[in-house]
Amino acid sequence: MIKVNLEDLIKRKRLQVKHADYALILSNTAIIIEETGRPKLDDVEKLDKTRELIREGLLEPEIPKNLNKVVGVLHRSRGADAPLAKVARGRGYTIINCDKALSKFLEKLKE
Repeated sequence: MIKVNLEDLIKRKRLQVKHADYALILSNTAIIIEETGRPKLDDVEKLDKTRELIREGLLEPEIPKNLNKVVGVLHRSRGADAPLAKVARGRGYTIINCDKALSKFLEKLKE
């Protein structure tokens, strides 16, 4: 698994866009992760924009655009309200509330 710091990558590419915090590249899958306290709509939009950047090939070669899957994760330390959780899940994102749960989620993806 390769960890890509998206803040550094976005700066190197001279892109001025909202983005997730980091991505993990696992085989033919990118897991984009936004670390947050209490999730907000802005956090979901960061995942949206990062997924779009990957699909457009703007983060290559560090993150290839021809991946089989791009998975978005809101990794939170506090609760998300129900409407926001519905929006995030409706866009295909997963909300995870602790490091242990994130590790389990990543292990499932490896299988």
